[in-house]
Amino acid sequence: MAGAIGTATAATMMTMGQQNYLSGITDPTKPENIVVSLTSGVQNAFIFAMVVSIIGLVLAFFIKRVKVED
Repeated sequence: MAGAIGTATAATMMTMGQQNYLSGITDPTKPENIVVSLTSGVQNAFIFAMVVSIIGLVLAFFIKRVKVED
């Protein structure tokens, strides 16, 4: 379930980055602008994934091991 949520969130971040780039240019229908906007969206998705991974790595250092007594 968490994988599906992460994938959906990354895809949303990619789409938002693409739309944000296209809204700031004069001619969003030019093919080269579409390619650059897609690249911008993918970069946003990878930055999001990197931030989530770093947060997970930092939190992993605070996991305590529980010793089981026999």
